[in-house]
Formats: sequence, structure tokens, C-alpha cells
Amino acid sequence: MGKNRVILIIIIIIKASGALFKGGEVLERLILKRIGLEYIDELLSMQLEIYHQLEDKDIFVMDTEDEMRRGLKEGGYVIGVFNEANQLVGYRYASYPRQEERNLGRDIGLVDDELDSVLQLETTIVKPEYRGSKLQRKTFNSLMDYLSKDEDKEAKYLVCTISPFNLPSLKNMLKCGFEIKKLEYKYPTSENPKGILRYILLKVINN
Repeated sequence: MGKNRVILIIIIIIKASGALFKGGEVLERLILKRIGLEYIDELLSMQLEIYHQLEDKDIFVMDTEDEMRRGLKEGGYVIGVFNEANQLVGYRYASYPRQEERNLGRDIGLVDDELDSVLQLETTIVKPEYRGSKLQRKTFNSLMDYLSKDEDKEAKYLVCTISPFNLPSLKNMLKCGFEIKKLEYKYPTSENPKGILRYILLKVINN
């Protein structure tokens, strides 16, 4: 990244379940801001926690520590969501895969010269007690705010994969202006060499 790192702090008010108020609601202020490698242990811990809570593990593919470290060192973004106690309760992670094989631009027909302009939306996680507050959309809007102000921004193509069985996330991204470009099997493993079914979505942004 360049020397001038843009810092934005976005404050939102949400309705959260009030543990001390049976059946009631309490207004809570959340802060959205860009964070970096200093939070990687928390990010990985939250990712693992949420993964273990899923009944259908196929809807979520975890980022490895090496992938996330490399992504952040090479200009990626993490938009962290913090509650009033300054606890991390969610995040959105995006990286520049550049010429790596995992670049989804290859799957949708982008040529080599365009691959460096791909920003890949990797992971969005929200703790269960904060869901239902449109934080997926709000973290995306926050990411777009950073991109609009970042002098070092390289992104022209935003891409992501979503499970066809994860309808809430799919609807969110379509509302954010993404288009479904392809449906194919991705993320093969030794246990599942065929991989798992994913939509590949694209949004073209102006520089």
C-alpha cells in the first residue's frame, strides 16, 4: 500500500437483542472501520467459531492464515465491526489475488492484463446476535467508501463466490449491484475433489 492510508470511521445505530430486557430491544452503536494485521488472530478465531456453528459447512469456505496475511500485506481490506465495548463482532475481508490461480477473474473470462484490477470479496462474518441488522450491506458500503477515497486503489472488478443455497447472502450482493456470471464447482479438496457449487458474481466499478 502507499504511504497515505485512508482512515474512515463509520458509526451506525442498530437494534440489537437486549439480554437484560426480556423480549425487548436496545439501541446499540456500532463502529465500522478499516483494520489490519494487528487483528488477524481475532479474525481467524471468529471465522473458526462461526464455521463450527454452521449446520451446512459447504456454504462457507474459510480463509487460511497465510492467505489472509498475504492478502493484507498486498493491499487488501478488512472492514471491522465493533460494538460499544470495542469488541469485534463482524468483518468483511477483500483481497487482490492478482496473477494467482485463485483469481476469480479467470473463471469469468478476464484477460491477464485485467487480473491485477480484481478485488476479490473473500469473507463476510457477523456474530449471530448482530445479524438482521444489514451488516453485510453496510460493510460493503463501507468498503466502497474506502475504495472511493483510496489514492492507491487498483480495483475495477469486484468478484465473489456465493453458495446457491445461501439465499440471504446472494440477495444482498444482487442488491449491491453484482451480477451472476457463472455457476460452477470451486474449492476442491482431497476429500471432495469435485469441489462445491458456487455462483461467481461480478460488479464493475469506475476508477
